[in-house]
Amino acid sequence: MPKRFTISAIVTPALIFVSLFLLPANLSVCAAPYGGYPESPATMARSRLQALETTVETENKYRAELVENYAKAAQTSSALSASMDRQCAQMVGRAQDEYMVAVRNKIDLVRDQVEFYTTQLRHDIAAVPKYYVDQRGVRRQNRDYDSMVQSLNYAYEVKTTNMIEEAEKACTGLQAHYSKRMMDVIASRENLKGQMRSRVGNNRVVQVGTNMYVRNYENFGGVQDNGNHLVPQVPSLPAALMAVTKRLSK
Repeated sequence: MPKRFTISAIVTPALIFVSLFLLPANLSVCAAPYGGYPESPATMARSRLQALETTVETENKYRAELVENYAKAAQTSSALSASMDRQCAQMVGRAQDEYMVAVRNKIDLVRDQVEFYTTQLRHDIAAVPKYYVDQRGVRRQNRDYDSMVQSLNYAYEVKTTNMIEEAEKACTGLQAHYSKRMMDVIASRENLKGQMRSRVGNNRVVQVGTNMYVRNYENFGGVQDNGNHLVPQVPSLPAALMAVTKRLSK
């Protein structure tokens, strides 16, 4: 089980990077081999889908705890970049929420499909005759009954197994997509902090008024690339002229 990180994650976001990658890379579960049907195909399909859901929910619980700790640390941060940290935590939290909804929707869809095909299988088996009446009007047992039922069971198992395998691949893909999205957000925040500390060139991002959506820059002077010409520092803009975060409206 991956180590659980706490408030220190806000100070060392690299721990978030590592933690997200320590989550299961493959959400597949092992299928029982076909043959003999020790339990009904419908039970096997439901069991496998339940195993996938349990795996996903366990992973979701751990990831949600990680994101929650990250958000709490951002809320209590007293750093100059606290506003940016909080926005970053909100963006990561939204990505986590979207991930959980997407995965659950996928599993619910497959569950509905499995139940549909299970009902269809039940009707198909019920339609297989156990007896028939021959040309002389004699009622005889259908010797092919077991093989016909087994064929229906096998077709059902193949169909539901393929659906569940596709669901596993989809869940793994969603996990990778949203893990990258969360890490890209955190990397963007760290990149901004690096720009604030930068002494290369003549301009840099300033902390005042800068967040995950808005950048404020200042000319701090320094040496140009050729190293022969000094550029004087330009006073920072007054707060009234700095960019602020606004919402687009119709």
